[in-house]
Amino acid sequence: MTSQLILMNGFGVAVASDSVVTMGGTRRTYDTAEKVIPLNFPHRLAVLHSGAVRLHGLPFSVLVAEWASSLGDVPLRSVDQYRSSFISWLESNHQWFSTEVEFGDFIYQLEDAYKLIRNEMLEVAENQDPETPEEKVLAVISEWTERLSGAPEFVSASESWVESVWRKREEKIRERLEYWFDDVVRSEEIDEMIVTYSRNYIRQGLFLCRAELAFVGYGREEILPAWAGVHVAGFLEGELLTIDGDSQSADPLSRPYFGIVPLGQTEAIDLFLKGEDQGSVNCARRAAAREIESTRQSIHELIIDEETKELIEQKFDELQQNARTAIHEESWKRAEEVFLEPLRNAMAGLPVADLAVVAKSLVELQALRQTTTAEIGTVGGPIDVATISRDIGFRWIRHKTIDSKF
Repeated sequence: MTSQLILMNGFGVAVASDSVVTMGGTRRTYDTAEKVIPLNFPHRLAVLHSGAVRLHGLPFSVLVAEWASSLGDVPLRSVDQYRSSFISWLESNHQWFSTEVEFGDFIYQLEDAYKLIRNEMLEVAENQDPETPEEKVLAVISEWTERLSGAPEFVSASESWVESVWRKREEKIRERLEYWFDDVVRSEEIDEMIVTYSRNYIRQGLFLCRAELAFVGYGREEILPAWAGVHVAGFLEGELLTIDGDSQSADPLSRPYFGIVPLGQTEAIDLFLKGEDQGSVNCARRAAAREIESTRQSIHELIIDEETKELIEQKFDELQQNARTAIHEESWKRAEEVFLEPLRNAMAGLPVADLAVVAKSLVELQALRQTTTAEIGTVGGPIDVATISRDIGFRWIRHKTIDSKF
């Protein structure tokens, strides 16, 4: 994982990123990753990279640098156009990647999902309760399929393309499906649901090995800085699978203008900035749900009339949803009023050098949290810090050097 931060105001941009990269099955880490890739002036832009290190074997840092060298000396109109330019450039250089390697990477990630689903199926099937094993296993794959259906679709994954990939690769996918699910409870309905999940994975797979790229700085016609993100999952059967990420284009009329974009692991940063620990919010929502469910059951036992029972069930379902929404909204309202609004007012007036200090400190805070909770060291190493301004473009404030290794 990675921890990165983008801070923007009317004076410019500050970016900070850790330098740890985790590679291999042993999860070995290295402290020399280049996750901030600058573009040379007259381009006033940097690309922040997190997630998968390579795209089908080629490092993303190499691909971004190669794309940057193809831009020439005329800045593009907007940051969003830089994002679009990179995607188009990557699509036009598909010749660098092998179709079989691409499918191998896809099936590897699908099998990762199969493994998790299978383990959950085996676990629920062993539990003793009134449901039959078939019902419990079907519930597991149904939940995974529903969860996947809520994920964003890849930009290029048209229905006809998904169908063509499935026809071409169905035999191999079914072979791996049979391998992973040969020892779990099966039925015709369960098999149909597993196939549905597999087909949907082509369209909107939650790929673990995808990269996130954040383009940040100034386009030719932008007086205030902006950023635009994209998730790159890889090529599959000639199509580049991407999901457009969030973006922020400045409105010169917004006052005060300020943007803060945490990327990667952000728990400690979010807690500092918003006073909100999402884990605690989720605990509150679960606690409320348990109490409501307990009350539902106690009332349910007292009622005989089926019509009244159905009405009460409906009302309690509404109460569950309303309670979850209210907890989230109240938590966000408090964060907005107590933390974020004062933060914006303060940060909007900071010189860009001070923004850089804040960005560095917050990424270090995320690394400290990981250290003090004894988590695997996927955030850390030297913190690279840079600024981007409209007059001089990109400038390193702090950067590791190869000499620091010796």
